[in-house]
Amino acid sequence: MAKVRFMVVDDQKSIRFLLRSIIESLSAEVIDEAEDGEQAVAKYAEHRPHITLMDINMPKKDGVAALKEIMAINKDAMVIMLTSQNSMEVVKECLSIGARNFLLKDNPPEELLKEIKSSWEQYKNEISAV
Repeated sequence: MAKVRFMVVDDQKSIRFLLRSIIESLSAEVIDEAEDGEQAVAKYAEHRPHITLMDINMPKKDGVAALKEIMAINKDAMVIMLTSQNSMEVVKECLSIGARNFLLKDNPPEELLKEIKSSWEQYKNEISAV
């Protein structure tokens, strides 16, 4: 099976670096990164990653608006939202739009690894069921 392709979207370079390291430790690949919601939508349309990890709070276009546009491109997109603030209202909105999960960015790296790996396994199970 080909490597699972991720896109990482966050306005903080240090978070993108951390997430890239975690993803690569799973033998998956990061095919692109974006630092705002506008870039995220354009790069999603271009690359169609298997899994997108996307921050909620970003400049130009926030993650909620970008999520809506990505889901319009592909209603089955696997998008996992990232947040440093635990606003359940925003999280519920993202889940209702179609996000598969959300991660707290301030979790320790091993917790992020566990959650990303779980999402990766979920993705592999979904495509093998098709």
